Amino acid sequence: MATVLKNVLTFTGLAVGVPASLPHLLNVHGVPVKPHLVLPQVGGFFVIADQNNVTVTRLASGGSSVEVYVEHWHTIEDAEPPGSLGTLTPYILQPGNSGTGQVAISAGTQVAQTGTVVFSNSNNISFGMSNNSVVTASAALGGIAAGTQTGTAGTILFSNASGVSFGMNNSSVVTATVDGIKAISASNAEVSNGAVFFSNGGGVTFGIVGSTITASVQTVGGTASGIAMIVGTATQSTGAVVLSNSNNVSVGYSASTITFSAAFGGIAAGTQTGTAGTIVLSNSNSVTFGMSNNSVITASFYQPSIQKVVGYTATGGETDFSVTMAAVANTNYDVFAGLAGVSLMPILDMPLGTANRALTAFRVVPSGTLSTGDVLRFFIFAS
Repeated sequence: MATVLKNVLTFTGLAVGVPASLPHLLNVHGVPVKPHLVLPQVGGFFVIADQNNVTVTRLASGGSSVEVYVEHWHTIEDAEPPGSLGTLTPYILQPGNSGTGQVAISAGTQVAQTGTVVFSNSNNISFGMSNNSVVTASAALGGIAAGTQTGTAGTILFSNASGVSFGMNNSSVVTATVDGIKAISASNAEVSNGAVFFSNGGGVTFGIVGSTITASVQTVGGTASGIAMIVGTATQSTGAVVLSNSNNVSVGYSASTITFSAAFGGIAAGTQTGTAGTIVLSNSNSVTFGMSNNSVITASFYQPSIQKVVGYTATGGETDFSVTMAAVANTNYDVFAGLAGVSLMPILDMPLGTANRALTAFRVVPSGTLSTGDVLRFFIFAS
C-alpha cells in the first residue's frame, strides 16, 4: 500500500448523539499511523481519532454531514520539541470552539454546548461548589410518616407486624410479603386471587360500611323469601323458635339434628293395660280388625240374619212355658227373647253341632210373671 499522509473524510446521515466512524487510511509504507492533526470543516461535532479510524458524534447544533481533514507528520514535519508532543496528538481543531475539544452537557431533552451550565436547587436537592472545581450536591429527606409519627432523619426501619414481613435485596430493594387470607371457598368453588364479591340471594342482602361487611335476612312478607315456622294457626317469622316438651313428646338437639321422642301412656281394655310393646286388636264378638297402608286401623261388625221368629202369647201368670219350633239347620245360633216393645235380652248362645242337627225346643224363665196378653217373642240368628 502506498504511503498516505493526508486525507479528507466525508461523514453523512449523522444523528444527534450517535457516533459514526470511517477509516482515515493514513499509513507509512503500509503501516497504519495515527493522525497528528484533525480538523472538521464546521463546528457542531465531537471528533476523536486513533491509528485506524476517525469517529464523529453529531451535537445538537451540528448538521447531518461534515468533512474532516486528517494529517500525519512525516520526517522533518514530525520534528517535535524536546519531550515530544505526547498526548497532545492528534490535535483536533473544532471550528467555532477554543481548546482541544468541545464539551456538551445534556439533561432531560436539552443539551448545552456553549456558555455556563448552572446546577439549580430543586426537589429537595441543593448544589454547591468547592475549590472552584468540585460540584457538590445534598438531598433533604422530606420524611416518612406512619400512623401518628414521622421520621425525617437517620435510618427508617420497616418492622414485621400484623402478618407483613419486610426484607431487602441487593442492599437497595425493599420487599414485603403478607401472610393474609390465602383463598375463600364457597360450595365447590374457590377464589385465591383478585376480588371476591358477595352477591344477594336466598333472601340475604350484603353491604359494606367502612371496612365491615354486613348481611341482612329478609323476613316473610317482604319481596324475598324469608324463614318462618308455621304450627297450627300460628306463624313465627322472627327471633328464636323454641320447641317445647309437651303431651309426652320430648324435643332434643344434637349435631344440627332436631330429635323427638314420645312416651307411650298405654291402652286399657277391661281390667288390663298395655304400656309397652305391640298392642294387638283381636277379632271377637262379630268384630273384625284390619290395617291398610301400614297406618290405618279398620274394624267391621258382623250382623247375623234372622233365621226364625217365634211368638208366645201369655194367658196370665205363666212363669214356666215352652215353645216348640220346626227344625232350623245351622251350625251356630244366637237366641234372644223380649216382650213386645222391650229391648231384647240374650237367653241362649250355644253351638248346635253340624248342619244336620236342629234346635227344636227350649224353655225360658223370664224375670217376673207374664200378664195376660203379654207376647214373648223369640229370635234365632244364624252366626
